[in-house]
Amino acid sequence: MNLPAYLKALGYIEVPLTVTRVNHIVVHAKVNGEDVVLIVDTGASTTLLASSVAHACAVSLSPLNITIRDTTAGIVPINIGHVQQLTLGNLQIPNAEVVVANIAKEVGAGLLGEEYLSWNFAIVDVGGMNLYLRPPESAPRKNR
Repeated sequence: MNLPAYLKALGYIEVPLTVTRVNHIVVHAKVNGEDVVLIVDTGASTTLLASSVAHACAVSLSPLNITIRDTTAGIVPINIGHVQQLTLGNLQIPNAEVVVANIAKEVGAGLLGEEYLSWNFAIVDVGGMNLYLRPPESAPRKNR
C-alpha cells in the first residue's frame, strides 16, 4: 500500500502543497471563505495572518496590548484574530484563533503554524508535495 492510500485509510485528508519561487512551501486555504496562501511553518508556534488579510477576510480582532520588535517594521502590535472558518483542503476548522499583525511583505498572507498542524496530526510529505491532516475525531478506534 502506498503512503497516500495508507494515510487515507487512517482518516487523513490530503491537502496539496506547492513551492513558491523563493522556495516557501505553501498551502492554499480559505479564511472565512476567502482564498489565501499560507506558508507551512512547522517552527511557528501559532498561525499568523497579515493585518491586511485579516481585514479583507472579516476576521474579528481582540487586542492583546502586546508588541514585538520587527527588524524591518520596528514595534508591531499583535492581536488575536477570531476566524469563523479556517479551511485547509476538505478540513474545516471552526472558530479558529490566529495571531494578527503587520508582517513583512515576503511572508504574504501569513503562516500556518504548529498549533493547527499538531492538533490535526499533520504529516508533511515534501517528496509527494502533500500535507496530510487528521482531525482528532477521525482517529481510528482501538480495540478494547
